[in-house]
Amino acid sequence: MIGTTAAIQPDGMCTPVVGAWAERKYRLVSEYARMFTSSMRGKWGSLSYIDLYSGAGRAIVKPSRQLVLTTPTLALQLQQPFDHYIFCEIDSANMAALQARASRDFPTLRPKFVPGDCNQTVVQVINFLPRPSKVHTTLAFCVVDPFAMRSLKFATIQALAQRFMDFLVLIPVYMDAQRNRAIYLRPTDKTVDDFLGTSTWRPVWATVSGLRFGTFIADRFGAQMASLGYNYTGLSDMVVVHHPVKNYPLYRLAFFSRHPLGHKFWEEAKKGTRAQLQLFE
Repeated sequence: MIGTTAAIQPDGMCTPVVGAWAERKYRLVSEYARMFTSSMRGKWGSLSYIDLYSGAGRAIVKPSRQLVLTTPTLALQLQQPFDHYIFCEIDSANMAALQARASRDFPTLRPKFVPGDCNQTVVQVINFLPRPSKVHTTLAFCVVDPFAMRSLKFATIQALAQRFMDFLVLIPVYMDAQRNRAIYLRPTDKTVDDFLGTSTWRPVWATVSGLRFGTFIADRFGAQMASLGYNYTGLSDMVVVHHPVKNYPLYRLAFFSRHPLGHKFWEEAKKGTRAQLQLFE
């Protein structure tokens, strides 16, 4: 199982508790990152991995209490690793644990750590990326995993998208947008404005019928990524992650690339993780 192994033992450091639904996300990130580095190696001067909401590198899955590796560690342990790693984390305990684990388990990779709110530190993240030139091309894969819409500003995506970069974005459409719809529709609330990078969604929403608010937000986010030159083919390309027991939807995982090859990898990653889920069900 991707992200889990019987060899993982507690190490006494901070280890957040996550829902079982997080494993689908870990699988997708791991599978896409594997194809990314194995296929792009040698075609670009350097490859970079960015995790804007890194966490501690490990988590405990409830209710099983199983210890799993999360996205930063899965990216670090790739057979063909990235050339550069940048980890952002706002929680100081998570950041300290991730730094200690990365130093202990992957001492040669030397990742960069950016503490604080990624929306405020994005310039530092960009400065850690190698500068592209005619003789040194660079490509990055950025994982964007906010707990709620208020945690992410589209301006952060815009700043990063000035470089050659693929994105995997968690859009909290059901566990946040749909649940807090009444709040976000208030004229004075700017949460969705910041998340989408525009206020033009309001008149569009006023004309929509038969579409849930959370689904609408996901589609608008896709449209905003398209405005940056990313391919967006519609909601069907996103992965809807459900509660594993109650089966209600929680969030959408949306992938964005400017190159068709990125979307080919994404389709293969989705197929591969579906097969893994069926195997372990």
